[in-house]
Amino acid sequence: MGDGGPGGPFLRTIEWDMMDKRKFFPLSMLSSFSVRCALYPLTVIKTQLQVQFRNDVYKGMIDAGIKIYRNEGVPGLYRGFWISSVQIVSGVFYISTYEGVRHVLGQYGANQRVKSLVAGGCASLVGRTIIVPFDVISQHAMVLGMGAHGGKNGPVNPLGINFDKGSSRLRITRDIARETFTPRRV
Repeated sequence: MGDGGPGGPFLRTIEWDMMDKRKFFPLSMLSSFSVRCALYPLTVIKTQLQVQFRNDVYKGMIDAGIKIYRNEGVPGLYRGFWISSVQIVSGVFYISTYEGVRHVLGQYGANQRVKSLVAGGCASLVGRTIIVPFDVISQHAMVLGMGAHGGKNGPVNPLGINFDKGSSRLRITRDIARETFTPRRV
């Protein structure tokens, strides 16, 4: 907020065309990546807690964090992280689509509400089209082998992926993507 002079304070809206995109996009992606780095272990813990049957692997959030860390170290808390990080690009596509659609609709005289509604819908469609496939793959990676260290039902492996500790993350990711997105004959 600025002081606005003798008339009092004013609020200045920063419009899309006023921003330096060369700074905005990299800084936006860096910000998203930083938040993802800090919070990702909680996402892994939440996902593994959701997948377990009753409390057969973990008794709660803290127990899950401790067991994952003890059995797999820090890499266990970041399972699927790099796959999930691809989603950061979707933010760039989201905001670009949102502002682009608002601009086009503004040329046709659409009011603010219509511009925001249509632009938000289009941006969400574009953003989700990028996010969902990577989210599905990363969630499978988060739980793959879960319970191998004390779960009552054995390790989780719903896709039947062949893996062991020596398997490369790239190969596991490729196998998850193939099993998930390859159409099955019935």
